[in-house]
Amino acid sequence: MLISFGFLKDKQIYDIGAYIGDNALPWLALSSLLNQNISVYAIDPCQSNIEFMHATAVYNNLELKVLCSLISDRIENYTPLQSWTHSSFHVSNNPQYKSIRSTTIDSLYSSSMPSKVGLLHIDVEGMEYAVLNGASKLILENRPLIIYELHLNDPSHSKPGLLLHSQGYKIYTINEIISGNRPDCRNMIAIPGESTLISDLSFFSSVTESLSGYYPIVIGPPVIPYLI
Repeated sequence: MLISFGFLKDKQIYDIGAYIGDNALPWLALSSLLNQNISVYAIDPCQSNIEFMHATAVYNNLELKVLCSLISDRIENYTPLQSWTHSSFHVSNNPQYKSIRSTTIDSLYSSSMPSKVGLLHIDVEGMEYAVLNGASKLILENRPLIIYELHLNDPSHSKPGLLLHSQGYKIYTINEIISGNRPDCRNMIAIPGESTLISDLSFFSSVTESLSGYYPIVIGPPVIPYLI
């Protein structure tokens, strides 16, 4: 919807925890279809995921920018708790296990990435706070929209929202049931307090009411203010 309504025209999307490109590739295809001139950076710690996204993009004549990296707020060695393809990661300096060296979004942003960032999409299996904490310079200079995932049963689930609130963002829960996920899984959208989206969120209602396959968590608007 953000692409269809032109909110991200001529800007960049960082898809952090991109997995196999199930968001990045459709966004890029839609941008191309609508002549929105959006650049999409797909970032994931799994090399096979990166290779799959790249091959799929090439096959579909899409210019997806991919980066094999684990994003945090510090430079450490991380290993997955389960499979490399889709897993939570933890700090580990045990040489017996394959690891990946982390970096921060601000490090990437200052060294090699452009500065017209319109959207951060973060789905990193519990490391959302660390990703945001390591992106303060980008957030301050670009004021992007931020979509991130949380689990309500996680004791620290409010930390990303508290951090963004301190940076002048308004936080909303996207009122949708996320198919195939834990019942406590929620997608959040953080909007800069100075953004015009704050005063008019009706465009969400006008679109979601006509969508097939959209199932709200509760009866009400598709975007619900998140109380900090």
